[in-house]
Amino acid sequence: MGALLGFEVILAIFGFLFIILGASLAFLINTKGDNLWFQAGVLTLYRGVNFAFGLFTKVGVMSILLIFLGRPLESQPYLLAQTKGKRGWRFYLLLALLGAMAYGSAAFEVFSSGLNTKQQVVAHRGYVAEGVENTIPALEAAAAQGVDQVEMDILLTKDLQFVVMHDYNLKRLAGLDRRVQDMTLAEVEGLTVHQDGLGHHSFL
Repeated sequence: MGALLGFEVILAIFGFLFIILGASLAFLINTKGDNLWFQAGVLTLYRGVNFAFGLFTKVGVMSILLIFLGRPLESQPYLLAQTKGKRGWRFYLLLALLGAMAYGSAAFEVFSSGLNTKQQVVAHRGYVAEGVENTIPALEAAAAQGVDQVEMDILLTKDLQFVVMHDYNLKRLAGLDRRVQDMTLAEVEGLTVHQDGLGHHSFL
């Protein structure tokens, strides 16, 4: 039983690594993701691995149950049938037909869905490589990079004024252990903020 469980673990690890490797290779080969035939092939491989994992898992569970019930595999001829001897051309033809059907199914799904041509690039808190997050330099730098939208965070001050800031507490960016909601707009304006380890600073 321990050997079978070990096999299940190895199979799971192998399947996970195979999917990660396949996804990485797919990204390197088709970086733009615009080749639908290639996408159909990747989808077919993924489904094949998923099917094989499910099949072997079920066989492993059946084997464990038979051993647990005291009925060794050698006494179950239907589990061992066709495992010995040579496989004929019909077997490989069946595999080829199944592969072609799986690829056709994946291709139909991919082509019927089409490519999503409405993707947009959103700059999270601006472009922090050129300015402190949520400050005008970061937002302007993001616009200069040609992004479609810029995401920013807004908080209310004590006197109910808007401040573009993510953290409720100013300690991380301004080095001041105070909350925005406890300060007035006049107290917040003009504070110097620094981005984590990037070396640039700006003002609120």
